[in-house]
Amino acid sequence: MDFVKNDLGYFVFFVEKGEIRDRDILEYYNDRMNDVDKNMQRIMNNYLITKEWEEVKEILEFIKKYFKLTKR
Repeated sequence: MDFVKNDLGYFVFFVEKGEIRDRDILEYYNDRMNDVDKNMQRIMNNYLITKEWEEVKEILEFIKKYFKLTKR
């Protein structure tokens, strides 16, 4: 979870700062963010304890922030 959280955090940070603007990159990561979101939801449904993990909450917040920044 830490690996995913750190990678998403850095990526979203650079999108927010305008360092990553290329539409192809943003579209590629849109698909990846959707995949991560689906996997996180599946994990939380199968292992209810994960809903309390801070890493899970942070990952979901990064995904929401990315979609807000890219208006998805």
